[in-house]
Amino acid sequence: FWFSTIKMFFFKTHYAVRLVVGFFLVWLLSVTLFPSVPLAQPEKVSKTWFSKIAKKSNPRLESWQNPKGFLIGKNLLTNIANRDVVGAVNVAMLATKNAVTRSVKDRGPDWLGRIELEFNYETAGDPAYSIMTIQPIYQSQGKINTIFSQLRYSRHRQFGENRNTTNLGLGYRELVKNKTVLLGVNLHYDREWKRSHNRLGMGLEARWNKVDLFLNRYQGLSGKRTITGSKTEEIINGWDLQGLIQMPYVPNARISLTGSKWRKTSNEDITGFRAGAEADLSSNFTVEVGAANDNDANDMEMFLGLKLRLGGWPTHQNLFLEKNFFSRSAWKMRDMSDYTLDKVRRENNIRLKRTTTGGSVTVQVSRG
Repeated sequence: FWFSTIKMFFFKTHYAVRLVVGFFLVWLLSVTLFPSVPLAQPEKVSKTWFSKIAKKSNPRLESWQNPKGFLIGKNLLTNIANRDVVGAVNVAMLATKNAVTRSVKDRGPDWLGRIELEFNYETAGDPAYSIMTIQPIYQSQGKINTIFSQLRYSRHRQFGENRNTTNLGLGYRELVKNKTVLLGVNLHYDREWKRSHNRLGMGLEARWNKVDLFLNRYQGLSGKRTITGSKTEEIINGWDLQGLIQMPYVPNARISLTGSKWRKTSNEDITGFRAGAEADLSSNFTVEVGAANDNDANDMEMFLGLKLRLGGWPTHQNLFLEKNFFSRSAWKMRDMSDYTLDKVRRENNIRLKRTTTGGSVTVQVSRG
């Protein structure tokens, strides 16, 4: 099974996707199995006429005298010369990650740090890319009450066609029980632009010590769209319940479970289930892997999700790639005021069905 899945991925996906995922896997393997490339003690930089001018009038020129920068370049070139691909990738990835995230954290505005980039792939589907941000509209003292917006754009494929979907969300959250419980309600307007599909989403959430729960309802607002004389496309309505459970003794890892039900026809429903695990590899990077299946598909699908937040998640601790990821206590009590600007968990891309009429009626459903 695993061999066929890997073979399908590397031979049937776009070369750019294979390149990105392959590069990520090499980097992940390098930073997991090998220690970070150490930096030697910086040598004293000779005082030349050019360094004196740089320090006085040209900050950009001064950066050329940065011993750490020289050593990173030196280590990178040394690894390349020695044909040490893993070491070179390790140096380049760590240097890039540190430069970007530190720049956003230290000099960028707060809203920029809350931008999240995401890549998702399923073995029986096509890759999907998205950019999302969640921004506060109002927060009371102590973050007891929060009104926020959640905006998202996605590029994906359905029925073999490229699609663009936008999601506009508005939500309210309140902290109770001495900030140990977070309750929320949200409303989303979803639009798929190629066929002008519109959908309304309504959600409830409850989050506390070890568990997060998200209940979502999805209701189409637009009618059927005609593709050809015998083919139509429309939204299917449904709901889902998503849950996150903290792994004992590993506070940076969570088990994700999702159950869903969708109305395929007037007398037939699609029930689905997803199970996976997600982990915070660094303060900015999260990975999720798992499996999904429903009664409308023949085979179980494997999925992979990669998430990068420019400013990092302030709640990410005991990280796999930065610290000892085990905790001495099985469960960690959370201060939920740190989670008032976490994203709402929901199915953002619109589920569609195509109906073809002729000698017989064929109904095909796409997850999005």
